[in-house]
Amino acid sequence: MSSNIYPKDAEAPPCGVDDITKLTYLHEPGVLNNSRSRYDINEIYVSSGIVFDHQCQCDTLDLQNRFSISSMAGNEAYKSGKHSEVVEHYTVALSCSVESRLFVSLCFCNRAAAYRALGQITDGIADCSLAMALDPNYLKVHLRSIQCVKQVKSKVCSVLCNRL
Repeated sequence: MSSNIYPKDAEAPPCGVDDITKLTYLHEPGVLNNSRSRYDINEIYVSSGIVFDHQCQCDTLDLQNRFSISSMAGNEAYKSGKHSEVVEHYTVALSCSVESRLFVSLCFCNRAAAYRALGQITDGIADCSLAMALDPNYLKVHLRSIQCVKQVKSKVCSVLCNRL
């Protein structure tokens, strides 16, 4: 049980440090605590020397910043035809603690488009259903859901025609 207890860095300033290699304890809780502190002062970038690159993007950013970060990355990946990356970007966005039902609905809807492009129609329909449950007035998700269902029907018809 003691392996789950990590020492607190008493020397770290309350606003965190801009270079995580300056932390006394460079373990996951220390890095996450530093990231949280940096969020609180809206300084989302931290340097990490040669350890790794890290950009804080989720918890305390306001809704507009979260939307911008995830949608820009997701939209760019979609334009490039990198649909697997789109799924990853929106999955990350959905894993952030988001209070807005509209934001979550948009993320599910956009991820559904990527699933559809990947041919993972049932995943797309599932995301559309979740988006509709969160925001029944979001017309784009209804259209996207119809597109997914049409694609399923087209595949079923194709299979049936090939059997005749």
